[in-house]
Amino acid sequence: MAELLKSSLLKDSHAKGIYHAEPNIVTGTLLVKYHPALHSEAEIVQLVQETLSDIGNGKIEIAEKHKNPGIGKMSPGDFFTRELFVDILGNLIAGLFVAAILSA
Repeated sequence: MAELLKSSLLKDSHAKGIYHAEPNIVTGTLLVKYHPALHSEAEIVQLVQETLSDIGNGKIEIAEKHKNPGIGKMSPGDFFTRELFVDILGNLIAGLFVAAILSA
């Protein structure tokens, strides 16, 4: 669903000012980068809400390319555990890198 939301926003003719959308399924957030000369923050929020509504109402179909076949093969909890581990490890490495730079 996150990838479908991302691709739908980037293809929407009403959202020409959106040039980047990055969903994070671990945190449940969506980072949207847009040109403020073309859209206000309220317009972006409205576009996201309308796109989510269209997905929920079936106006935007979930194509095979938006389905992740690997998720169905994992046991319950594996996906979250793997993503959380990668997130924590990435933060740890970044923290050590920053600490090394600051101490030098």
